[in-house]
Amino acid sequence: MFLKPRIFLLGSEVKVWWICKRDREWEALIAK
Repeated sequence: MFLKPRIFLLGSEVKVWWICKRDREWEALIAK
């Protein structure tokens, strides 16, 4: 019962982290 919510939260955190990382990479490319 406790594993599913944890996995779901972890998945959302990874998504947010991935989007932030991708946006920073785009900003770096545009800055060049």
